[in-house]
Amino acid sequence: MSLLGLLWRSPRPKVKGFCAFWIMLNIAAQVAISALSLTYNAEPGVQDIYLDARQDMVAIPDMSRFVMGGRFGELAQAESYAAHILGDIGSSYAYSMLPEEPLTDLPVATHPSSFWNATDHWEYTFVNSAPGPGPQDFSFLSAFSNQTITSSATCHTPSYDFSTNYTADTVTIRQKDPGNDRVIIFPNSAGLEERIIYLTTPLYIEEGRPQSGKQTGHCGPGCSTIHILEVATGPPAADSFARPDSGFYYYECNTTVAPKGGAPRAAGHFNFSATSAAIAAQAIALSGRARLGQGATAVMPYNLGLPFGEAQNNSAAGMAAMVSRFAIGVVAAAAQTSRKILVPGRPPRQGVRLVPERPAAFAAVVAATLGTHLVFLVLAAVLVKGDWGFLRDLGV
Repeated sequence: MSLLGLLWRSPRPKVKGFCAFWIMLNIAAQVAISALSLTYNAEPGVQDIYLDARQDMVAIPDMSRFVMGGRFGELAQAESYAAHILGDIGSSYAYSMLPEEPLTDLPVATHPSSFWNATDHWEYTFVNSAPGPGPQDFSFLSAFSNQTITSSATCHTPSYDFSTNYTADTVTIRQKDPGNDRVIIFPNSAGLEERIIYLTTPLYIEEGRPQSGKQTGHCGPGCSTIHILEVATGPPAADSFARPDSGFYYYECNTTVAPKGGAPRAAGHFNFSATSAAIAAQAIALSGRARLGQGATAVMPYNLGLPFGEAQNNSAAGMAAMVSRFAIGVVAAAAQTSRKILVPGRPPRQGVRLVPERPAAFAAVVAATLGTHLVFLVLAAVLVKGDWGFLRDLGV
């Protein structure tokens, strides 16, 4: 029944007054409720982030390169050094144990660690983000994608002979693995200072000369071999080979960076190739320049006590965890610092939760409004009891 219609068309002053009073009271009650609603807090929370049901555009990192541009004489060499710098950046990132629940489509803020310790390997999951104001901006509105990169390593402590050339300032390791004998030449600083020295053959080196960097790994796609000298600071781990007369420990590690589940490459549009994965795997030893006169190798020392300078004392498992952590840090840092590209997807949106500052007052007004409506409904029934003329006023 329309109160406005009854107020306009009824000839009875009593009915008009009653309708006018009821309308004004309703207006006053709504104003009071609206005023109270202004005291609400719109609180955005992690639990209120959701994926848009509609397809739109999402921002993702362009993982096609570690270095995006510049005046480089040899891009592959710059790419390798950039990977090492990214790994050092990644060493400052927080990590934690891998969550038990699947991460796909969850807001990144629910699990804010940069990468994950999965006990025998490391994982990094790419994220989809709401596009930011600029192409380089990485919006805080991000959700985990279904694409994950893993990093793992297998290290061992092979038997070896060694010799020191004080004139050339080198230490020569003659590795005596059955079917895998090799000679590795390290700078002698490992014997003079408390350091761990990582050595590898950069992927862009082929036959002693810089090449285009199209290899995909030493030991398979995304796999690189690293040789390590560590100054002995404690007794060797059980069941490891050690030369007490050398003053150092020697490791050989194969590190593999690859998409989880064995996909040919990570996430398609993330553009993370097997070559980039192999560069990340060897990045801990990449110094940006190769010693072409000494086996075309690159070396990088870390002082003991620094990140990736933690003494492992001939523990193959400990060294494997350390070199594979550096590799996953390369991927995580590259994903967070590289330029962003837009691809079709469901962008994350931020919802809000309304929280009243005065819930008791709001409840009192609502209760008073309902009670007033009930009282006036009863009064209306009493006033019009037995007199249905007002229905004619409404054209009924």
